[in-house]
Amino acid sequence: MLGLTNESDFTGTWQGVMIRTGQSIGQGTILYADFSLQDGRLTGKMRDEMYDTELYALKKTSGTLLNDELNFKQIVVEKSKKTSRQKWCRMEGKLKYNKETGYLTGSYKSIDCKRVMGKIILYKSTFTLSTGD
Repeated sequence: MLGLTNESDFTGTWQGVMIRTGQSIGQGTILYADFSLQDGRLTGKMRDEMYDTELYALKKTSGTLLNDELNFKQIVVEKSKKTSRQKWCRMEGKLKYNKETGYLTGSYKSIDCKRVMGKIILYKSTFTLSTGD
């Protein structure tokens, strides 16, 4: 079917950046994702990292693929390394696959932190998602 996105476009390991509204790409949070889609249902994990630090959060993620758009929600922070001033917010958002660039792009907003929203840019990667330090 021409123009329709299939589950294999989203399945796999991705890396990129989350850019908060009002910030530059250089201030973004590094994002890794490992997605599996079956029958329109997403399961996976996302790892947010603060650039050039050892700080990270590993989040269990679920969602659905509907009308060529992947809707995701970070359910729980499974593991993290943070400072006393660092809070890892859970996000929900929408991603679309661009067949021309091969990127997943979209937007996010926080579930539990006020006024935290922005955009996401991811590209397919061959690495293995790190689930620990």
